[in-house]
Amino acid sequence: MRILLLHPPERHPSGGHVYNRNLLRAARRQSFPLEAQTMSLGRRDAPALAPDTIVLWDSLLLESLARRPLAAKGATHGLLVHYLPFRDPGLGTTARLLRKARFDRAVARVRFLVATGREVAGFLRRRYPSRQVALCEPGIDPLFLSARRMAARKQDDRVHLVTVAPLIPAKGHEDLISALQSLEDFPWVWHWVGSPDVAPRHAARLRARIRELGWEERIVCHGTLATPALARLLARMDVFVSASRFESYGMALAEAAAIGLPAVTTAVGEACRIVRPGETGWLVAPGDTTGLWEALRTTIEDPALRDRFRARLLEESPRSWQETLADLRRGLAGFFRGSPAPVDRRRARA
Repeated sequence: MRILLLHPPERHPSGGHVYNRNLLRAARRQSFPLEAQTMSLGRRDAPALAPDTIVLWDSLLLESLARRPLAAKGATHGLLVHYLPFRDPGLGTTARLLRKARFDRAVARVRFLVATGREVAGFLRRRYPSRQVALCEPGIDPLFLSARRMAARKQDDRVHLVTVAPLIPAKGHEDLISALQSLEDFPWVWHWVGSPDVAPRHAARLRARIRELGWEERIVCHGTLATPALARLLARMDVFVSASRFESYGMALAEAAAIGLPAVTTAVGEACRIVRPGETGWLVAPGDTTGLWEALRTTIEDPALRDRFRARLLEESPRSWQETLADLRRGLAGFFRGSPAPVDRRRARA
């Protein structure tokens, strides 16, 4: 029996790509038969599959799955749902309906669904009661746990804010700009981590706005960072900030919390489970720039508060990718019979 993860090339790395890489790494470490195959978004023919293959389609391949007849009789197909594209609040009615219809067609072609967040899993179970839904929430890369040793090392007297997200409208950079305009007298620097190439016109508008405000010295654009570099950067930051209006989970927020980074973020995805308001950070409603301003002001002006938030975060034990893999195996138990249990090689050597 073979389990094959089909995913698109990483032209613009996202949280979904990070999820896939870490899941595959955990599978290799535990001798679990999960493999990966890259599939072009424009490819019209289905990949060659053995009849006993379990195929897990990445949700970025929704269009391909929705329009293509599935080959290989006897293969079992499932959909790995990183996000629900039709729930983006920035969509118009027509675009939302088209995306929902495409998602329905894709689901009609598979036997099971894998959700990467609880809220998404609940939605899928309600909308598709005939489909098995497995919840496999992401873990934390050990590199972020290692970076805890570097955390809280002040690099200067300024408060360093960081946002990890591509420069696209749904991530709310404009809302954060509006909130920070009223805090110009505070000594903050804002770091942007994320690709400007997904929505280049929007990224250009953001840069133009920064020039208008004269913030060229206050905004540091890092572009896309590999995991080691991202972990090192987060360890040097003071506050994670996000005004996203649409998330399915919030992996960057979870990684920042694992390092011990207090957060000011919108209550989207699983933020309500990752952040404890008044204990490890603050939550505001999407689009609430006044709420963002209040939370940012409180956090920026009070270093003792940030230290308390950080100390509480460092008391927590983040979830591992081995747990994610165990959840996947349980979810596939009805389809994947006769396989050996995953082996933890570290324990085997002990």
